[in-house]
Amino acid sequence: MSLDTVKERIRKLMAYATQGSGACEGEIENALGHAQRLIDQHNLRAEDFDPSKAQPKEDLTFTQGSTTGTGPTWSKWESNLAKAICELYGTLSYYIKGETQVVRLNGVVQIDEHTGQIRDGRVIVFYGPSREVGEACELFKEWALSICSMAQLRWGGSHREPGVSYCVGFSQGLLDKTKELNAGRRALMAKPITLSESTEITLWDRNTLLKDYGEFWLKHNQKVRLNGSVRVTARGDHTSSAFGEGYSHGQTTTFGRQTARKGLPL
Repeated sequence: MSLDTVKERIRKLMAYATQGSGACEGEIENALGHAQRLIDQHNLRAEDFDPSKAQPKEDLTFTQGSTTGTGPTWSKWESNLAKAICELYGTLSYYIKGETQVVRLNGVVQIDEHTGQIRDGRVIVFYGPSREVGEACELFKEWALSICSMAQLRWGGSHREPGVSYCVGFSQGLLDKTKELNAGRRALMAKPITLSESTEITLWDRNTLLKDYGEFWLKHNQKVRLNGSVRVTARGDHTSSAFGEGYSHGQTTTFGRQTARKGLPL
């Protein structure tokens, strides 16, 4: 008996055993028992003979999406935040463009707290699987502006000391926390997942392959060639108390695929 014949036989047995078929209780039990034996004998899953039980296919279309940083120069803490988000997803990478755009949150133009002028931000581009790119852009924007709000609330600003130190500490705390969580997740993600009847791969390896493919996709499909690391603005005179408080908040806050404000230590 071919595998297709077995699957069709199981479908008929399951249909016969459903309510409304007119079968008596004993006949239903016999039909279900026979169907289960065929399932066990041929090592089948529910989706193999019932399409309604099949898991939706993952959309692995690649794309790139952009958002803005909080200022015209790219800072150390924004770099930490972008790295933390890429660590969180495991499949994404990013690069910084030379141009700036007006900073917006939920469509509202943001104003610089010191100059009163419209704020321009350096453009950051995330690339990788489409759904995750969109989430990452929103997550970066939410966290960047929320960290700035915390620095403003706690230290009087986010673009001057000691507020800058708070932002650097917060983002470093997030990055270290995400790396630690990923180290623990490696063991959980080491269980093989089936890609086809003859191919298995761990979820961790799957994420690594997707991230590596993103570099190829960016270069060959989008014709984007990365010219090396962007210059990062990082002051050497950090305020230790502000940095320490920021690091503590970054380590203890909830960081995940959610809006930033849900996890802030307010």
